[in-house]
Amino acid sequence: MDRTTLMIATLFVAVFASLAAAQPRGYVEVWSLKTLPSKKLGCYQLNSGLYDRAKLIELKKIPSCAEHLPVFEDDNAKDQIYAYYAVSGDCHMRVDARLFRNDLDKKYVLIINNTYGGCRAGGRRSGWIEFDPMPPDHKFEIKVVSVDRQPANAPSAEFKFPEPPSTKKQRTVAIREVDLGECLPLTGQSQWILANREAIDRALSNEKSECREIVERLGLDLSKEALVGYSFQSGYCHRPVGLEFSAIHEMSSDPREDLLMIKATFRDVGDAYCKVWITFPVWLIVEKPAGNFRYEFFAERKK
Repeated sequence: MDRTTLMIATLFVAVFASLAAAQPRGYVEVWSLKTLPSKKLGCYQLNSGLYDRAKLIELKKIPSCAEHLPVFEDDNAKDQIYAYYAVSGDCHMRVDARLFRNDLDKKYVLIINNTYGGCRAGGRRSGWIEFDPMPPDHKFEIKVVSVDRQPANAPSAEFKFPEPPSTKKQRTVAIREVDLGECLPLTGQSQWILANREAIDRALSNEKSECREIVERLGLDLSKEALVGYSFQSGYCHRPVGLEFSAIHEMSSDPREDLLMIKATFRDVGDAYCKVWITFPVWLIVEKPAGNFRYEFFAERKK
C-alpha cells in the first residue's frame, strides 16, 4: 500500500470511528446517493417524504417540477426509493443529510443537521436521498437537528443526532385561593406571577394603601410561595360551578423543560352558556418549587 492510499484509508477509519462513537445505539448509516441541496423553489406539489419511481414519473409531467426531481441514473434500479427533504433557516444556512437504519425501532431515519449561517434573511434548502428499498416492516421518518454556527477557525463540527426524549416526573404542590377584594384587578385573559418582593411592590405601586395591607395580611413566605393571578374564560357569566384549582411541578431530565402547571377545573356550563364573553379573575397562593421553571396555566371543564 502506497503512502497516499494509506493516508486516505487512515482518514476514512478515523472519520468512521468518530461518527460511530457519536451514533445512538442501534443506528447504522445507510449508503445513499445524494443530490446537492438546492435553494430553488417552484414545485409546490413536493412535500418532504418518500417517493417511488412511479410518483416521480408523474411529477416530471409538471413543467415547474421537472428540474427539481432526481435523474434516474440506472433504468434497471426500478425499486429504488427516493426521499425528499426541505428545511428552512437563514440565507447562509448549511445542511448535512444522512440516512440511518435502526432495526431496534424498525425504522429508517433521515437526520438533517441544519446549521445556522448568521444571515438575517430567510433561507431554504432542499434535496434528495436515493437508497435501496426498506424492509416492509420498517417505517421512515425525518428529523431535523438545529446546529449553532461554528467559528471560522473552528474544526469541522461532528454530525449531531437528535437528543433522546426527556424523562419527566410530577409532584403535586400546595395551592389555595385568596380574596384580594378590589385590589389588583385582572382583565381579559390575564396571568400575573408575583414571586418576589420587587414584583409585589411594582404591582402595588398604583394601588390604594389598604391594598398593601391586604397583601401583607396574607403572610406570604416569598422564599417558598408566589402570588399568582389568573383570569380565564369558562362559559359562565359568574364564578364557574365546581371550580377547583391544582398545581403540579413537572420535573424533566432536561431542566429547560421544567414546569409549574396551574389548572382550573369546573363543571361544564351546558346550555346556560353566557351570552356575553367574560372572564373570571382569581388570585392564588402557590407553593414555589426550588430551581428554575416556567409557569403554564390551564382552564378545563370537568369530564
